[in-house]
Amino acid sequence: MKGMRRLLPLLALALIPFPATAHADGCPPSICGTTSFAPPGSSLFVFPNGRQGPLHVYDLRGGSRRFVLPHGILSADGRAFVSAVPVRGGTRLFRFDPRTGGVRALRTVPGVWSIAVVSADGRRIARFTSGKYAKGTTFTVDDPGRSQAIHLAGSYELESFSPDGRRLFLIHWHRTGSYDLQQYDRTSARLSPTRLDEPDEKMEGQAQGAVQKRDGSWLYTLYAKADGATFVHALNLRTGLAHCIDLPLRGDLSIAG
Repeated sequence: MKGMRRLLPLLALALIPFPATAHADGCPPSICGTTSFAPPGSSLFVFPNGRQGPLHVYDLRGGSRRFVLPHGILSADGRAFVSAVPVRGGTRLFRFDPRTGGVRALRTVPGVWSIAVVSADGRRIARFTSGKYAKGTTFTVDDPGRSQAIHLAGSYELESFSPDGRRLFLIHWHRTGSYDLQQYDRTSARLSPTRLDEPDEKMEGQAQGAVQKRDGSWLYTLYAKADGATFVHALNLRTGLAHCIDLPLRGDLSIAG
């Protein structure tokens, strides 16, 4: 894979704020390890059980823990933390301000839902449920003032929104365990492959963790290949064009500190 060297300084800055350790069983830090994020200001955000686990907020000046937020997802700009909490008869959605601990109840929806992704500013939410359909993936996008239900045949994992919210970027999983990257246009209800800047290139590897740029324009995912090589999949969320950047790192990143 040919590197896009003009992006490497940006990648370095984007990846540094997320030091992580993994469990001895090899579970990636993004799923079950400890990660942290220091937004501008005097707070430190710590995820002791993966990036969708509880959020512990510490005071950088005194070192004390200020408060803990429930399971949820932090927006890329660090200004919103969205949680889905089971309640009698459904699920209640909350948006927290992780800087102050302030909370706003967004809505209560019937059924059991989990948060899949949030937009960079935390105003747009994609949530998913399972069990309604024997085959396929069901999720709902909550925009300010409206909701859109989407059902796709097959197994999909949501990665991110485009900055304008029109497109969703997804991982399409096959029964063999292989995958390909797709994008869903919410206006036309059409799926299409995510394009690589080198069309003949085939991307192979296991994702170890992802970082989104604060303005929601790029998603950087670190991948490890079976031979120990590593690369970053840099996805331009505005254009939908992806770039693969080879890294000098080698080894099993799933158990690296």
